[in-house]
Amino acid sequence: MRLGLILAFLLAFLSPAHGFDPHTFELFLQSDRGQHYTRHGLAYSFIDDPEWADATADPRFAKAFEHFKAGNFGDAARALPALAEEGHAKAQLLMGILHYQGHGVEKSFDQAMDWTQQAVEQDLLAAKVALAQIYFDIRQEELGSQMLERAAEGGDSLSQIFLAFIYQGGFYGLPLDEVKAFEWFLKAAEAGEPFAIGQVASGYYLGARRKSDGAVVKRDFIEAIRWAFAAAERNDAVGQFLIGTFYTIETQISRRPDWEKGVVWYRRAAEQGHLVAQIRLSVAYQLGEGVPRDLVTAYKWAMLAERDSPYSVRDSKLASEMTPEQIAEGEKRALEWMEERGLILVTP
Repeated sequence: MRLGLILAFLLAFLSPAHGFDPHTFELFLQSDRGQHYTRHGLAYSFIDDPEWADATADPRFAKAFEHFKAGNFGDAARALPALAEEGHAKAQLLMGILHYQGHGVEKSFDQAMDWTQQAVEQDLLAAKVALAQIYFDIRQEELGSQMLERAAEGGDSLSQIFLAFIYQGGFYGLPLDEVKAFEWFLKAAEAGEPFAIGQVASGYYLGARRKSDGAVVKRDFIEAIRWAFAAAERNDAVGQFLIGTFYTIETQISRRPDWEKGVVWYRRAAEQGHLVAQIRLSVAYQLGEGVPRDLVTAYKWAMLAERDSPYSVRDSKLASEMTPEQIAEGEKRALEWMEERGLILVTP
């Protein structure tokens, strides 16, 4: 199914002013869970679940599912209809997906909706996720949000993460509600989602308030630190950034700013593309805080951090302290960093 609408909408139209940070969403897309979404979409939330096709329950379905996963859609389309007609919910969902995409069968929106809704009526969690994706694709965003919420309530952690993002922005027919967003991130975090764990840490660090009834998530540095370390242990960039912040800015871990330790965590987050971590790492190298002063490395990180900024590092105080050769070397290192990750750096 197409990724376009939900992905483009979140990236292009929501803004930090509405409680949604596009950079945070980009970090999610770079995470293992986000890359799974980018490859498969919401509709394929089940595709890598080893328990989804239980051969002991029905070996016919297990074989059909093997064909589906391998891309042998013709074989899958021959095996699945009988199972779907018998009321096999997972077979009904796969028939819905095949018809929606036109793989091995006639492409038919009506057939796709009919089969997927039958699976939803049997309370199949993956079908709720798939139906939400269909609604988003056809621009019935409110229905998509409602179905996504049903999937999230059923325990689908990817749906919980997306629902949290949507509440942060107040789109798709849902109100802007940072408290609700925090609650959904917390549910996903409790299910072990590394990205969501970092968002819970951020929620406790920043706090949140709902205007409609005054409900709040109180700032709690103890909880923020606990969740940040849990996220960092799972290589989450937000958690790593927050630990760096606690060492250098908030000094919640050490009594005095400890840039030497903070830089270690900023670097880990910066290497994963965390924008503010890249800025702070650049400042550390420019000022020699926690690391030897190195203007070339400072320039590299500043150049990477400016990719979505209206300001140019070439016009900065940092650049005024450097020789043309040093600037060229900093730019070279930044470009190499981007190329290693298959990214494109647009420079003015």
